[in-house]
Amino acid sequence: MRVDSNRQKTRSISFEPLRIPGERPVWRPDIEGLRGVAVLLVVLYHADFPGFSGGYVGVDVFFALSGYLITSILVAEVERSGRVDLVRFYARRARRLLPASAVLLLAVAAFAFVFYSPLEQEGIASTALATALYLSNVWFARDATNYFAAGAETNPLLHTWSLAVEEQFYLGWPLLVVVGLVGLPWLGRRLKLSHRRLVWTMVGVSVATFALTVYLMGTLQTHWAFFASPARAWEFALGGLGAILPRLRLTSGRGVGVVFNAQLIGWIGLTAVVGAGIFYGARTPFPGWTALVPVVGTVCVLRAGVGQPATLLGKLLSWRPLLEAGRLSYSWYLWHWPVLVFAEGLVGKGVGEHLSLPVRLGLLLISLGLAEASYRLVEDPIRHQRWLAAKSWRGIALLGALTAFGLVLSLAWKQAVGAAAVSPEQVAYAQAARDKAGTECIAQYEVSHHFSCTAGDTTSSRVILLYGDSHARHWLPAVEQFAEKRGWRVETALKVACGAFDATPWSGALGRPYTECDSWRKSATAFADSLQPDLIIVSTSFTGYGSIGRDEWEPATSRLLQRLAESSQTVTVLRDVPRPPSDSPACLSRATWRGLDPSKQCSFPHDRDQGVNVYDVQVASASLIPSAEVLDLNELVCTSDICRPIRSGDAGPVVVWQDSHHITSAFASLIFEEFDSALYEATRSIQRPR
Repeated sequence: MRVDSNRQKTRSISFEPLRIPGERPVWRPDIEGLRGVAVLLVVLYHADFPGFSGGYVGVDVFFALSGYLITSILVAEVERSGRVDLVRFYARRARRLLPASAVLLLAVAAFAFVFYSPLEQEGIASTALATALYLSNVWFARDATNYFAAGAETNPLLHTWSLAVEEQFYLGWPLLVVVGLVGLPWLGRRLKLSHRRLVWTMVGVSVATFALTVYLMGTLQTHWAFFASPARAWEFALGGLGAILPRLRLTSGRGVGVVFNAQLIGWIGLTAVVGAGIFYGARTPFPGWTALVPVVGTVCVLRAGVGQPATLLGKLLSWRPLLEAGRLSYSWYLWHWPVLVFAEGLVGKGVGEHLSLPVRLGLLLISLGLAEASYRLVEDPIRHQRWLAAKSWRGIALLGALTAFGLVLSLAWKQAVGAAAVSPEQVAYAQAARDKAGTECIAQYEVSHHFSCTAGDTTSSRVILLYGDSHARHWLPAVEQFAEKRGWRVETALKVACGAFDATPWSGALGRPYTECDSWRKSATAFADSLQPDLIIVSTSFTGYGSIGRDEWEPATSRLLQRLAESSQTVTVLRDVPRPPSDSPACLSRATWRGLDPSKQCSFPHDRDQGVNVYDVQVASASLIPSAEVLDLNELVCTSDICRPIRSGDAGPVVVWQDSHHITSAFASLIFEEFDSALYEATRSIQRPR
């Protein structure tokens, strides 16, 4: 497609010629240094380096950078030649990105196959397939609020979500730029370039997709705001606006110019980027309004560097360590996360406990070495390989070949994992990990009212209400058996991650206060009022208390127990169960895969201090209410000073935990007799017939 290269003039906005006249942009050290800042923010954040709790904004810097550079290249090509060679564009992107990512995929598959169990490999192989299809962001968004899904933070390919977003951006952005710059070619025979139209196109994209992000952040779909390309498009679009509005000058009607101080804006932008990386954290609602700070900051830094290489800001960003980090930014980003995850998985102390800071920094240096090797041996040679670069179709063929390689590798890996998981032990571990008993009775994040599960003697007037989060849900099989034996009816009021206290928790999965928990709690207590149950059994995860302020623990617990006591003559709180240091079925599966004794390898000391502060709060709160009490059943879960992950049952070994904190339904049934005796004794006062 060719167009007339005469430009339309504008009255209120003036442009200087782009500094990128040809296929390859003029190398700007400030951009390379900004890449270095971005990758350092990300890797230090992932290594849990103190002071960089918001380092995840480095990804947003990369998005804005991509929008700036790709838009600059595309606009310059249209201005120079009157056309955009899409085949050549995609060929260049393929040579630049895919070889290194293919090597990473192969390395992850090989390492995981040797050192990880079939149960662990299954999820990673599925992610590898999504990565090969450039859809890993969709894969992670799909399971982001599935409370019972395996933790994404232990997936060595989690970081590929941002690469998928970039690849999807490369697919559609060239068409948007061409349409914005030259209009719809089928509407006229002779079209003129219009920077004004392109500006308004990108403004429209920015506003529409940012509005989508803000909307999603106010719903239960915050994971789509984080992972989905449409909700991230505004970041690329703002970068693109930075490219097509060099040295924007606003003029008044009398022609008096107001020129912004580029260097001041540049320093403000760099401060915004680094400041967000330092002061943002896990409880910063992100993305959305807060993402404007690093994105706009990035655009400000980019604009400040146009034609101003000798400034103090330019010299800072040209500092040799930042330039080296920028040169290796893509490769380092690829390698740092798998190195950290594999090390934590193989020699880490367990869930919530990291390797020491010096070890983590050493791992970053190892990943930097891998990045250097990847850059020198794969990324740079293939990108500049003359034979490949000579014909665009060869780059497209490379794209097809590497995509096919990723697909074949992932599918073959999944098949091999399936073949390795057929032993009785591996099948038992997989069944424990997929234990779904009672999950249909618990309200997920998006459900406000869900009280439809009835069990036991469904015709009985004697009622037990099981109330709480998923740690109440895992007692449901034992409670059902208790009710059947006693001729009682069981009703449930359960919601994931909604602790048994009267306070608004913070949801890490949603990235905001979990207000849906408040609404559900009101409905659940009203449901209890309507039932007037003889017994309310309450249980909650002790880690859920970490989502509210510590000074709220006791009053929030007391308020809830008092409210429930108004509906029932007895409220029994079950102490939360001990937690293994890592995913128990995965540990058992890996030990068996390596030929080790799984029970010995995956046992752990019974730390009686686990959750003791929460337990003390529950005891103190219950002591103020005559009809409330706390029941400690932990001796049933850990029968000695050692907690064993497998117990003997009549039908064979029984796996105790289904992950790192929920007990299995099989184990809950296994200890029913002891559970029945303890609960019967605790509720003796209400055993009389009505």
